[in-house]
Amino acid sequence: MLKKLIAYDLKRTRPVMTGIILFTFLLTIIIVITNAFTNKIDNAQTEKLESGLIQTHSDNLPPIYFTMTNIQTIALLAILVLATLATIYMLRYYYKTIYLTQGYLSFTLPAKTTEIVSSKMLVTYIWALIFIIPSIFIWTFGYSVAERLFDPHYEKLSVSAYLPGLVLFALDILFIIFEIFVQIMAFFFCLSIGQLCRKLKLHVTVLSYIGIAIASMILFFYNMQMHQMKRGTWWWDYDDVICPANIICAIILFISFYVATIKITNKNLNLE
Repeated sequence: MLKKLIAYDLKRTRPVMTGIILFTFLLTIIIVITNAFTNKIDNAQTEKLESGLIQTHSDNLPPIYFTMTNIQTIALLAILVLATLATIYMLRYYYKTIYLTQGYLSFTLPAKTTEIVSSKMLVTYIWALIFIIPSIFIWTFGYSVAERLFDPHYEKLSVSAYLPGLVLFALDILFIIFEIFVQIMAFFFCLSIGQLCRKLKLHVTVLSYIGIAIASMILFFYNMQMHQMKRGTWWWDYDDVICPANIICAIILFISFYVATIKITNKNLNLE
């Protein structure tokens, strides 16, 4: 039944999310192209000093360079706006199909509450992955190609020298994506808490999420700081972002928010 619910939710959200994602891909490609042009112009104005440092003669940069830079900035801001709109749309869809009249129809299906709620969550995460991963790949590939083509001081590294940095970059990206998932799950949790307060649903939802977000950021940066102070201790070892402390805390928070959301939703529906 869960597969059928996921297929149904994907179908319902596909028109809006497909449009947002395609527009995001277009903006990402624009950023890649303009970045290639700015790289070419910038590298044409650089020289390598005897000390080994690279100096850029910024006074000689043509106006087109700054135009391209402005286009990149606008495109990046537009992507952030689209990411916000996508998040709002999926959270609104989750809210409507769980807590409003449309939600009551969902619970008439021969499925458990856990399956219905989990379906909405999984569909949100599926769209998030489709939104994030291809854009990162396009940007990374485009940036790498531009660097190889236009950087006169580019030095090709061996696989053994390049691989550790690539692995660390991939792990950082995966962890950041998971942290985004944790925050989305936190919002699902806060929505469920808000439903328990009939007169102040929005206030409780927003305030509880702000509190959780602030606490999560404090914990995250505390672990990063401890990595610098207690490097060599397994709990804070390896890397500041993906140290075991951050990974384990994120997993615990994700599972806790999920379980609590399911239990509170079940309780709320029983009260209804």
